[in-house]
Amino acid sequence: MSLFENPAEPRAFAPADEFRRGMRRLAGGVTIVAARLADGSPCGLAATAVCSVTTEPAALLTCVNRSSSLGSVIAEGMPFTVNVLAAHHEELARAFGGMLGLDQTARFLAGDWREAHNGAPRLADALVSFTCRVARTVDVSSHLVVIGEVEHVNLPEDDAARPHLIYHNGTFRQIGESSA
Repeated sequence: MSLFENPAEPRAFAPADEFRRGMRRLAGGVTIVAARLADGSPCGLAATAVCSVTTEPAALLTCVNRSSSLGSVIAEGMPFTVNVLAAHHEELARAFGGMLGLDQTARFLAGDWREAHNGAPRLADALVSFTCRVARTVDVSSHLVVIGEVEHVNLPEDDAARPHLIYHNGTFRQIGESSA
């Protein structure tokens, strides 16, 4: 049963289009959440729905559409990575956001993808990559809310000054300035 499915308590929700328009005003950092299918091929998607949960133990939260290939993999408990994108990753974000019409295999042809210690794909030049295992999932309508236990943080030391990629009001933007 999904979190909102309780026939004993009918409730009113905001109209979907109004909610979408409202959420577009919430700027978010852009990430690529990536994992491997059972056959070993990579899958992933662009996500702004990512946040920290706790620092001890290290855990984060992300939301993934259950009908996506990534949603299926995460529902099975497969390990994953969350890769935080820099401004120069905009085209990669478009590919993984489904804006370029590329299949999963083609999406991974762009970017410098490596294998994390848990076997999931990791973007080598991400601002930071979190290597995670699934601690818990919660069904919420069309999505899975995923709590990931962070096993490793790949934090390049020279990348703090690179501009970050954000998504706001249907547009990719950058925030921060390079010191170079």
